Amino acid sequence: MSTKYLNIVLGVLIVFSTFSLYASDVKFHNINAMYGISMRETSSICSDDNGFIWTSSKTGILRLTYNDYRIYQLPYQTADIISVKLVYKKPDLLAYTNNGQVFRYNTIYDRFDFLFDLRKPLNTIHLFVNNILIENQKTYWISSNMGLYKYQSGELSLACDDNTEISQAVWYNDRQLLFARNNKLWLMDVRTLKCNCIYENQSALPLQVQKFYYDLSAKKLWIGTLSNGIFKYDFNTHTFFNTKY
Repeated sequence: MSTKYLNIVLGVLIVFSTFSLYASDVKFHNINAMYGISMRETSSICSDDNGFIWTSSKTGILRLTYNDYRIYQLPYQTADIISVKLVYKKPDLLAYTNNGQVFRYNTIYDRFDFLFDLRKPLNTIHLFVNNILIENQKTYWISSNMGLYKYQSGELSLACDDNTEISQAVWYNDRQLLFARNNKLWLMDVRTLKCNCIYENQSALPLQVQKFYYDLSAKKLWIGTLSNGIFKYDFNTHTFFNTKY
């Protein structure tokens, strides 16, 4: 299963399991049919505090309201793009490509401006960005095939002790983030950069994490994998188990 479809399936399963009692009230709409546009192979969706829904694809960023839409083009430095994803934390909305080009939405000029290209400070063309987390307007955390990086005020630094691939990261709280590396789940303090392994997969099958979703109220981490299904880590009981649907 491809990453783009896995992300969609994981999101649908989580929503379905939470709101199944109200399934009869759910209505689905085809955005392309509604507005006469053609958005294909979308990689991510997010909403902001202004009520806009944003979705990303290689062909542009789509912004939706109840009765209107707008498509934004990204000022790519190079066009060798596989996917474009979005991340939002007030007031920042970022769009980033798999090869490390990062853009920030400019609310004044209503456009996406080029912010930085991670390939340049790393001096490589083989970078693959898995996801980006926003701490504040000056600090971003980047998980990639070359490790976990901290980008702060224009400076890039390796956050962990090596450049082993970080397949996914998500906020645990305001000071700690969770990430997957070497078939293990880790918890890192972003102030001290101290990392603690909270779970090591003993199965013969690798985790191959593709998507995290952390349920703060329930203290449960949902884990979507490449081909081995969906798992869940419960911080209340410190247990890890497969979720059957």
